[in-house]
Amino acid sequence: MMRLKCPKCGDVFVAFTKDYRTEWTCKACGERFSLENTALFEYDCSCGRHTYGRTNIEDADFSYPCGDCGKATTLKWNPKAKKYME
Repeated sequence: MMRLKCPKCGDVFVAFTKDYRTEWTCKACGERFSLENTALFEYDCSCGRHTYGRTNIEDADFSYPCGDCGKATTLKWNPKAKKYME
C-alpha cells in the first residue's frame, strides 16, 4: 500500500500494487513520477488495525485515515527510525 502525492497536480491518493514498481501514473493529471525515494509509514489505530506502507509525501507530518474506522491519525517523520510514525 502506498500513500502518494502527485508532484504535478498535488492530488493525494492511496495506491495498491502486488508487484515492485519504480514509477506511478497519476490518474488525475496523467503525470508519471518516480517511486524510488519513498519512505515507510506505520501506525496502530485505536480500533486495533495495524497499517503500514510507503509514501512520497515529504511533509514533516501528514494525516492518514484508518481503513476500518475512518479515524485520521497524524504521522510525524522520525529521523532515527527513518519513517513516519504516530
